[in-house]
Amino acid sequence: IAINNIRTSINSNGPMIGGRIGTIGTAFEVPKGSNNGVLSNMNLIVAAKASTDTSFLVHPKNPYSPSMIRGPINKVHSLENSFIVYVSKQEISNHISMYNSPSYIMPDGILNWPALADTALAMANDLAPFVDVNSNGCYDPKNGDYPQILGDAAIFWINHPDDPQLPFEYHGMLYGFVSQTDTAINNCLFLKYRIITVSYTHLTLP
Repeated sequence: IAINNIRTSINSNGPMIGGRIGTIGTAFEVPKGSNNGVLSNMNLIVAAKASTDTSFLVHPKNPYSPSMIRGPINKVHSLENSFIVYVSKQEISNHISMYNSPSYIMPDGILNWPALADTALAMANDLAPFVDVNSNGCYDPKNGDYPQILGDAAIFWINHPDDPQLPFEYHGMLYGFVSQTDTAINNCLFLKYRIITVSYTHLTLP
């Protein structure tokens, strides 16, 4: 995402922000285009316990190493879909006005928005938010449905811990705004994070 004065990437199987962008030493570049990496690593650490337990489980134990499985909790774990997409407000506006035009080419972020679960893989049906234009309960962008994002552009992703003892899904949205008058807004990104409890008991795990 490079919506304002910041350019960064998201990693959905390890630390949220880390690694490199091109020649940048870190993946959080401010100002964008400067080769100035200002944030080397960022991750969420969760501590949780059942009401009957006396000790907490912590995840990840090492915040710098890969510790996530991409996508929702499911019965096969390894998924071809990366469940991480980028969408801009401009793309959505263009989609709303052009989706039924023969010349329209749909952006990947709208086409592949991870809105509905694959029930054959026993996923919980509560994934990426979207506007259901025809109210049929399906995400159908070819008939006008579109992602529901925050800000002027956003990255959305879904992942879950590699430890079945922590049955959580993480739904993240990193977003930003462009402002010609507010320097603070133009130098900020925002993160909305949902943590959803999903039971493993209905799955046949590999």
